[in-house]
Amino acid sequence: MTLRGRLALVNVLVLLIALLLLAAIVVNQLVHDLYEQLDQELGLLGAQAVSQVVIVNNTPHFVTNSRQPPLPTGPEGFIRLLDTGGQITAGLGAYHDTLILPQALTTPPQGLLFNQTSNNGLPLRLYTLPLLAENRVVGYLQVAAEREEIQETIDSVRRSLVIGIPLTLLITGLISLWTARRAI
Repeated sequence: MTLRGRLALVNVLVLLIALLLLAAIVVNQLVHDLYEQLDQELGLLGAQAVSQVVIVNNTPHFVTNSRQPPLPTGPEGFIRLLDTGGQITAGLGAYHDTLILPQALTTPPQGLLFNQTSNNGLPLRLYTLPLLAENRVVGYLQVAAEREEIQETIDSVRRSLVIGIPLTLLITGLISLWTARRAI
C-alpha cells in the first residue's frame, strides 16, 4: 500500500471510531430521553387516575358518576385496577389484552415501570402503582401506553446512521486520498 493510501486509511479509521462512539452516545441518550418522557406521562396519567379511585370492601373501583381519567395514546393503551390477588376489578381501554405479570403484584410504594408485550404482540410500557388503605396495599393501578412510537424513532435514527456513517467514510476517504496526493 502506498503512503497516500495508508494516510487515507488512518484518517478513515480514526473517523470511523469517532462516528461509532458518537452514534452510540446519541442513540443511548435518545432512548433514555424518550423513555423518561413516556414515564413522566404515565406517572401523570396514573396520578389523575388515582384521584378517580375509591376503595370499597378493600377492593379498588373507579368512582361512578365522575369524569373518566384520560387514556394513554394508542389503541393498546389502558388503565386498569387490580385487587391484591391480581384480578382485574375495573378498567378503561384495551386492558384485557395484556397479561398481569407477577412483578406487578410486588410493586414498591413509589410504583414500578417496566416493559411488556400485549397479547397482540405490541410493545407496552406499564406503570404500576400500589393502592393503599389504612397503610396496607389493597390493590394496584396500572397505566399502559404503547412503545411503538419510541421504537420507530430509534429505528429511524439507526437507519440514518447506517446510511450516513458509510457515506461520510467514503467522502472522507476520497478527500483524504486527494489531499495526500496533493501533499506528497
